[in-house]
This record gives sequence, C-alpha cells and structure tokens, in this order.
Amino acid sequence: MKEDFYVDNNATTRLLPPVREELERIIHTSYGNPSSPHSQARFGRDLIDDARGMVSQFLGALPEQIIFTSCGSESNSIVLQSVLKGEKFKGDTVVTTSVEHSSVKNNIAFLEKYGYKVFFLPVDHRGIIDIDKLAVLLKTYDVAIVSVIWAHNETGVIQPLEKIVELAHMYGALVHTDAAQLVGRQKLSLRDYNVDFLTFTGHKLHAPKGIGVLYAKDKDYLLPLIIGGEQEFGLRAGTENILGIGALRIAIEERIKNFDESLKKLKILRDSFEVKVIERISDVKINGNTEMRTPNTSNLMFKNLDGRAIVARLDMEGIICSQTSACTSQIPEPSLTLRAMGLSEDEAFGSIRFSFGVDNEEEQIEEIVERLEVIVKSLRQFNAAVYL
Repeated sequence: MKEDFYVDNNATTRLLPPVREELERIIHTSYGNPSSPHSQARFGRDLIDDARGMVSQFLGALPEQIIFTSCGSESNSIVLQSVLKGEKFKGDTVVTTSVEHSSVKNNIAFLEKYGYKVFFLPVDHRGIIDIDKLAVLLKTYDVAIVSVIWAHNETGVIQPLEKIVELAHMYGALVHTDAAQLVGRQKLSLRDYNVDFLTFTGHKLHAPKGIGVLYAKDKDYLLPLIIGGEQEFGLRAGTENILGIGALRIAIEERIKNFDESLKKLKILRDSFEVKVIERISDVKINGNTEMRTPNTSNLMFKNLDGRAIVARLDMEGIICSQTSACTSQIPEPSLTLRAMGLSEDEAFGSIRFSFGVDNEEEQIEEIVERLEVIVKSLRQFNAAVYL
C-alpha cells in the first residue's frame, strides 16, 4: 500500500506529539470547573492564564487583549456582529475584500441586510487589493471598519496590512484582520501593525479543532455572541475549553522554539515542490503573488484539466490536497478568489492548493510529484482521446 502524504495543512493540521501528550495530561489531571472556588479549579485557571500569556507573547500583545473562542469563525463573528450592535462603532459603511473567507463574507452580508453600506475591494491578478480604491472609499464614506484577510487560505497571498491600517486610521476607521493562515507562518508583533482586531484558530497550528483566538486592542468595542457567565472578560460565556486552550499553549510554545527553522523548512518544501512540478509537467502556472505569500502554500493551475478530477485521483494515490477553503469545498462552483484574480472559470476549476506542514519531509516531495505527473499525463491522454 502506498504511503499517504498530507498536504492540505491550510484546511487543518495534524496534532504535534507534544500537543497530544498535553491533551493526555489535562484529561487525567483536570476535572474541576475553572470558575469554581475550590482547589480542583485552580489547575484550570492556571492553565488558562498560562495559555493567555503564551498567546500574548506570541502576538506581541497584552494578556488582557486575548479572548479564547471556539474557532476563527466565532472570533470573526464577535467582531463583525459587534459593529451592528455596539454603540462605540462610528460610521455606516463596511469595507472588505472580494476574496474573504466565508465567515467574514457572510457576516458582512448580514450587516448589509441591516442597513450598512458594504464595499468589496477588488484584487489584481496577484491577489493584492487595490489600495487606491480603499483610499477613495475612506475619503468618500463614513467607514466603521475595514476587514481584510491578512494571508489568503487558497493562495497564501499576504496583503499589505501595515498600509491598510495606516490609511484606515487616518480616516477614523477600525481594522479587523482574519489571520488564520498567517499566525505561525510569519513572525509578527501587533505592536508594529496597530491593528484593532485579529483572529486566528489553533487547528492551523497543530493544535486541536475547537479553539480560536480573538485579539482586541480595545475590548470595549466588543459585545458577546454568547451571553451568560463572566468567562473571557464577559465576552464569551460558557465553561472554558481547557483541553483546547492547554493544547494551543503547547502548539505555540513549539512554534516559538522552532520558529526560524520551521519557516525555513516550509519554504524549502514549497519551493522544491513548485520547481519539480514546473520542470516535469507542462502548462502549469502558479496562481497569485509569488513574492508576498506564506511559505507553505502553493496554488497551481493545470491548463485544460479539471482540478476536481486531479484531486480525486491524487486522493486515490494517497496524496491529500484540496482546491478551495474547506468551508466552501461543498459548493459546486469554481474558486471565487481565483475568479476575482482574473482567472477564467476553466482556469479556476483547473487549480489546486497544496499546503505543507512542519511534519512533511523533503523526501516526500519527489514521490508526490511523481504521482502527480502520472495522473496529469493520464488525464491529458484521456482528454486527447475523447476529443479526437
């Protein structure tokens, strides 16, 4: 049986061994509710405090600016629903991009339904937003918030957030960024970016699913989606997910310890893969900005082929990859992101995302490319025979 190669790390990642060990430790050690007054609750409270400190150190923030949630989508929803309900937000306009994750796009559609003006910034063929268009919107309208995905989940393209924040703040607008694909894949300190809200999720960083993070420079802008107890500064009621929070702490600790080495490895894997594919398979193009992108992501367009067929055949051959975000993979349409970047419908359907993790190894690349080469050749021969 052929070995499986998992290269869909932008969808989710496998647990690191130290993370699994921490989950075991918490399961066997902690059974008290962190909000209880007795000694058995202290373990959970200490664990949450330690994790909050670790996350704040990782982001270059203060512990009191970190709110634990269940996922990136919940974190995004808290911010954007607070725009609708919160009195501190000024303005009647929301600006976002044409390439947002569905958890942002659908929340903003909800705001539009309730009377907010909504503008979607276009992107160029590289996947970069039109900064000049943003400037015009900020000058013309009373913008409450600008929401921009920092690094794209399909292409890895990184937006110029520093410029976006500077421009938005010049006109009194706040800035939110979905950083699920950037956190852990680029060194950052929020002190350098001055962003108002940032969200990410642990399962992109080899922690388990079910733990998300919301950074808020000023929590007074936020209102809770879940109302009840006073957990998470009163912004996220409900008994805390100690397993997820503790596991996230270890995942981040591991990334901090090996940050430079991890980023270097991811880039070597991605670059080696792209070089080999382009050398050995004809009519392949890299989608998106090849300079400003996360080090682990490669989005490739295979000319005149259906990417859905390639992904299915790769799956049968033990190579796990995808075409779009996991949250939109069930929609039978070509990638809206790639279409926004100017690709035709056929080109978008012919594109595949390969995203590498620190648990991939360089020797796997050759085997992945070999299997991919055979599949592409077979599909092209089949297409040629059909259209004879």
